[in-house]
Amino acid sequence: MVLDETNTPVMTEVFASGALTPADIQFGPDGALYYVSFSEDPYSGAGAGAIVRTSYVGGSNRQPAAVARVIPDNGAAPLSVTFDASGSEDVDGDALTFNWNLGDGEQSAAPTLQKTYPPGVYTVDLTVTDSGGLSNSIRASRVVSGNTRPSAIVREPAPGALYDEGEVITFHGVGIDTEEGLIPCARLTWTVFRRHLRHTHPFFGPVYGACDGSFTIRSEGESQSSFEILLSVDDTGAPLGTVGVLTAEAAVRIYPRLGLGSGR
Repeated sequence: MVLDETNTPVMTEVFASGALTPADIQFGPDGALYYVSFSEDPYSGAGAGAIVRTSYVGGSNRQPAAVARVIPDNGAAPLSVTFDASGSEDVDGDALTFNWNLGDGEQSAAPTLQKTYPPGVYTVDLTVTDSGGLSNSIRASRVVSGNTRPSAIVREPAPGALYDEGEVITFHGVGIDTEEGLIPCARLTWTVFRRHLRHTHPFFGPVYGACDGSFTIRSEGESQSSFEILLSVDDTGAPLGTVGVLTAEAAVRIYPRLGLGSGR
């Protein structure tokens, strides 16, 4: 936006386009503009979310896009991990160079590599740089060697279950961990969201430390609503301790019994 001497806007220039359903916009500490995007098919319920970074670089060279895949990022020690940055790209077609900081003092310039970690928790960074000197980084990918992510299981209600307005919905679930077995209810958290068209509204919870509970359906007079019941499970990080805590999530979505076509 160009301002005159009285700070009155005299011209605007679009420098970013194609944003899909931004839900929140904030400036980050690096000065870039970030937005959270969520898009959803109101009929199928299928959706995808993204956090997008937008920065103005000027000139004819544009910033590359870094993509990092870390597979697996947790498991029994020693843990063999594959790092893959081959999905990174530059919109100008420039050649890219890579720099992995592998969290233990070791670095690598390979786009893909394998590394075996002894027990511990490691923070991995990737920086991708184009031939014009512009770079893009992905920070703090966490690798946990010696602890396996638990499983969250929602046993009630069943996915796709139907409800009536005013009905009391009971939920029940468990957490199971490779190292610890059945996770105590104290480490379970429940949150319910109401989905309306492409919007998500907090509805109930979070409820901490429970394996089960209930809530009453209220659609607030809006049609095309459904409810998502989310279970979050934390392990204790054993045998690494609290530094190695891992979280798992599972969700089910339920729909109105009447007007199924519009409700989905």
